[in-house]
Amino acid sequence: MVGTPVPMVPAVVGAGAVVDGAAPAESDGTPAVISQRGAFKATDQGIFWTCPSCDSENHIEEIVCPVCGTKLAESVKPEVERPERDANAMALMSLFFPGAGHAMMGLWGEAISRGVISIFAVGATLVFGIQGAPVWITVAYGLVATALWAAAAHDAWQEANGRHNSAFLVGRRFTFVVLGMIMLLMLGFVMSALTGGISVDPEDITEVPVETPGI
Repeated sequence: MVGTPVPMVPAVVGAGAVVDGAAPAESDGTPAVISQRGAFKATDQGIFWTCPSCDSENHIEEIVCPVCGTKLAESVKPEVERPERDANAMALMSLFFPGAGHAMMGLWGEAISRGVISIFAVGATLVFGIQGAPVWITVAYGLVATALWAAAAHDAWQEANGRHNSAFLVGRRFTFVVLGMIMLLMLGFVMSALTGGISVDPEDITEVPVETPGI
């Protein structure tokens, strides 16, 4: 009928949100974003912060990311401008010596940690090999040393391309690797002590005369 007013229906503009001041829709359970600034986001379910290391969203009450162990304070740190470096060159430098590529990019903390842990793994492999530890312990530490060497090159390549979140030895993963190496080192020493035994030189054994009492 001409002249009959048509009722206004709010138009849906996206998942979880409508116009004309209507309440956000929650059909899929996704929190509706009210406002967002930097790493922080206010939703109808609370305030969340995005982890700068793994991009996971955490509630504001969680001061440590449960995924990678990054602290909340890291999300508010200003971004440091890094010098542009060739990713392939950084990876080759880290293959020559772990951490060298990170050092060239100004990441001295990560450079030192990667260099120390790689040297530690190589040194442990040599010690186990010289002391005659079980072969599987020596081989295991040799594989760990090789993997750490390759991981340093991989992480340097990712950092040079601005992909910090794609690096392997970051956050909690680095801690787990260090703890695993310490446990493997302790196991190696225990196995070496158990399998080594105590060797006695026959020449050091002296005969003790036994006196037979007279009858």
